Amino acid sequence: MDWPSLRLALELTPRSEPACGSFLIINARTGMEIIDELPPEFSSQPEWPAIEDVLDEPEIWRSYPHISPPLRRQLTSLSPEDAHQLYFKVASGTAETFYLTKRNDDWLPPLAWQSGKEAECFDSALDAANAYGQRTLFPLLEMEEEKPAQTLLKRERKKGQAQSEPPE
Repeated sequence: MDWPSLRLALELTPRSEPACGSFLIINARTGMEIIDELPPEFSSQPEWPAIEDVLDEPEIWRSYPHISPPLRRQLTSLSPEDAHQLYFKVASGTAETFYLTKRNDDWLPPLAWQSGKEAECFDSALDAANAYGQRTLFPLLEMEEEKPAQTLLKRERKKGQAQSEPPE
């Protein structure tokens, strides 16, 4: 994971026929590419600005993309002591609970803080991300899977209507 550059690397299974790179890089800004070796800066940790800068600069996420608007809103809604505690947990990667919040029948992405009344708690970010993915992706996949059957059904209905209409 390369937070500062918004990139994710997935190591590929080695293969020789046809020759292929060792890593698939998914870049949120430029797309995907396959490379043989990760650049040395790839595993660098993001720089975390002082919390005072985070609280005072609404556009800080442009320079520090890991300071998301939801994190900033949460920090500004807390007491200074609670804001410092949350910021430290997020910046140091020591958050021990992660939450999925439901808002208007939709699940929000996992957060390291509770952001609503109806929320589920998870012991790891991976568990929360997995639950979020299942709740958001699986229904979309089911809809896509059902499209061909729905299209055939519509065609059959149209054929049935066309055959039952009297000729003019």
